[in-house]
Amino acid sequence: MEYPFSSCPKNVFLTGATGLLGIHLLKHLFRQGAEGMVVLSRQPEDRTRSLLCDRLRVSGLDAGDANRLLEGLNVVEGDV
Repeated sequence: MEYPFSSCPKNVFLTGATGLLGIHLLKHLFRQGAEGMVVLSRQPEDRTRSLLCDRLRVSGLDAGDANRLLEGLNVVEGDV
């Protein structure tokens, strides 16, 4: 995916990260170097992290990268 900016956004607030498209977008942003990633979820943080971990593995992200992504991720419980 090409961005019309000089680089990938460094700070990202993402809704729907545990969904079909959201998990791929989250993975792509991580690989492009986004650093401050915040995801909004209706689930409690531990449940969200568990879902993300499972879906990142299914999407093909290796365990080391999945762990690094999850370590740097902030989860906010809420709804839009």
